[in-house]
Amino acid sequence: MLAGKQRDFLELNRELEDKVKSLVQEVDGIINRQEDVIRHGRRSADIHQARRGLLRAKQRSDSNSGDNNEENDDGNDNVDDDADGTGGKSRSTSATIIRFLKAQVTKLQTDVQAAQLDARKKNDVIKELEAEIKRNDEKKEKLYAQISQHKEAIVRAEGHNAELQAKLQAQSAEMSALRKDIEALKKESKSIAQLASSSEVRLNRSLEEIDKLKNALKASQSEEKELRAQVRKIQEDKRLALKNSEKQRTEIVQAFKKQTQLVDNLRKQKAYLEAAKAIQFTEDDFTRLLEWKPDK
Repeated sequence: MLAGKQRDFLELNRELEDKVKSLVQEVDGIINRQEDVIRHGRRSADIHQARRGLLRAKQRSDSNSGDNNEENDDGNDNVDDDADGTGGKSRSTSATIIRFLKAQVTKLQTDVQAAQLDARKKNDVIKELEAEIKRNDEKKEKLYAQISQHKEAIVRAEGHNAELQAKLQAQSAEMSALRKDIEALKKESKSIAQLASSSEVRLNRSLEEIDKLKNALKASQSEEKELRAQVRKIQEDKRLALKNSEKQRTEIVQAFKKQTQLVDNLRKQKAYLEAAKAIQFTEDDFTRLLEWKPDK
């Protein structure tokens, strides 16, 4: 789609260039007809200059014809040396036509430049869209990879499901066989019940004894649980008591250490006070000795 738009833009550009070329050729035809009208085949300087301007416009619109236009300009310069001042009215008409055609050429050149600028902008947009398409393609590849992974996971799940279905069928067959065995056992039990009707009373007594034993077993189990709970509680109490006694022993040891430090500090303070007292006593005696005066 983007490539088609780009081709349309290039085709439009080529059409505009073709129109410019066609207009230049039409101007050349008009100039040639004016030259036929002028006597003695002389061309005026204005017509020559108009042709040169049109040839330059043609060179800008068609880059491949540059060398040929330069050769025509050189030839026209040589012819210009022979031009005279005749044909004033024809020159005026030709100048008017040339000005009109120049305006048309200028307009077409402006349209071509605008179309080229628009084409460049569209090409930039196309490049951005192509980059976006490339990014989308990369995302699409990643999504394809994820889809492939999911498909593989689905295949694995289907295989696992098939295995489970096979196992289920095997179990269903086994259940059918077990049902048949149960039906056979039921029939056999009926026949045994008919044959063992005489021993039903003893069976009931046995069941009653079994119930009593079950009740006794439950009672003993309950008692055992209670005893275990009591033992655990006693052990926990002992552990807590031991922990408390250890804590108390630690506190007593710490208190004893603090008391010992306090006694040592008191002893040191006592010794310091006694020493200070002795020093004070000595200072008092020395002061009295200094202040003593003999009796006159």
